[in-house]
Amino acid sequence: MSTPRRPERRGSGQGQPGARGRASPARSRRAVRRLAVLPRLPAPRSLDPVPRVDEPSARLQQLLVALGASLVGSGLPVSDVVRTLTRVAVSLGAPSAELLVFPNALIVAVPGQDETRIALGSSVAGEARFDRTAALLGLVDRASRAEIGVEDALAELERLERRPPRFPWWVRMTGHGLSAAAIAVLLHTSLGELAVALLLGTAVGGLKLLTRAGTISAVLLPVTSAFAVSVVVFFAAAHGWGQNPLVMLVPALISLLPGSTLAVAIIELAAGDMIAGASRMMSGLLQFALLAFGIVAGYAAVGLDSLQALIVAQSPIGAWSPWVAVLLFAVGNYFYFCGPPRCLPYLIAVLYVGYAGQVLGNEALGALFGGFLGAMLLTTTSSVVQVLPGAPPATVTFLPAFWVLAPGAAGLIGLTQSAGADLSPNVGLAAFAGTVLAIGLGVLAGTGVYRSLYRWAPARWRLRVP
Repeated sequence: MSTPRRPERRGSGQGQPGARGRASPARSRRAVRRLAVLPRLPAPRSLDPVPRVDEPSARLQQLLVALGASLVGSGLPVSDVVRTLTRVAVSLGAPSAELLVFPNALIVAVPGQDETRIALGSSVAGEARFDRTAALLGLVDRASRAEIGVEDALAELERLERRPPRFPWWVRMTGHGLSAAAIAVLLHTSLGELAVALLLGTAVGGLKLLTRAGTISAVLLPVTSAFAVSVVVFFAAAHGWGQNPLVMLVPALISLLPGSTLAVAIIELAAGDMIAGASRMMSGLLQFALLAFGIVAGYAAVGLDSLQALIVAQSPIGAWSPWVAVLLFAVGNYFYFCGPPRCLPYLIAVLYVGYAGQVLGNEALGALFGGFLGAMLLTTTSSVVQVLPGAPPATVTFLPAFWVLAPGAAGLIGLTQSAGADLSPNVGLAAFAGTVLAIGLGVLAGTGVYRSLYRWAPARWRLRVP
């Protein structure tokens, strides 16, 4: 009797056509096709400029010098100025142009030209109007894409230099007073001291508008302003009115503090621009010394004791007041620096991002990390939002944030107290120096984040070249 054969199971044996241990050719091809339709990461975009014109214009060198002088006068780091001018030169047909940029001067040499041109920055760093800066950077973007000719660019740049401010003088003075009042709120002031800071800030704003850049009066403006304001405040304190003279004094002088200058100097030193960074650092320290001298001379002239003059007692309006102060500061800067149309919402948003980062950093790891995190977030945010409709260039929303970060992160009251010989000046100076360093490093980190984002982001995001 024969033994019945056991039925074979398809795909159960090894080496058989239907075995599970070996994929069939058809199944392998289907798997390859599935992998082929998976989304692929885009190739990173290059940061190198692209030539768009074959032969440079005879006046290209003149355009580079004029653009460079305006950019230098706007207070931008020299590395940014060199990178911007290089993009314009390459796009307009001069990839071999040689550039040497300093904080207040630049040298431009274009192959084929008979001479090397030298120009000086004409504006006081940090006092460039926002409307003019936005128009200047818009012109630079068009020139870097060869959307405007050299002759037309020169004519437009000349019109920009003659453009009057968007707002009248009294509006700008009021804007400066609003900014001073906002800083007073951030320093935990009372309502009465807030009113005094508003009036003094308005007066200092008018004094700044009356001072012409490049004159002896502009050099002496920090010390004269600090002396005049401190005499008024300390005289009132000597007669029993005002228990916190520094809280009324410091906000009026906030726009004269060289916080942005020192932070840019840190950026330049970290980027390897030793000459530019060191010279800008010395300029900022000199302006700080002039302010400190004016404050000390003020309470010495009144005859007030240093302990009484520099004492601080916080009396905050409420826990919500700093967030309202950021809004007030944005509005004040918009009017004083003549912000371009439709830029106010973006300025408010960037300031809130920077301040929120500072608050979170302060709560997590202290004031130094707060300055670093706030600077990094505001740098990245200001670079990203500039592609939105009506948004200004990143510089316009970036520079005002230094005055919001510096008082909270560095302890501006402690810095001013360092002017008094009896109040351990090394503590205030060390805190200020550490915070300026943290903010500068935060700006570098934010710039690196945005560059990485630009290289990997889709082209439809229309991010601007960093």
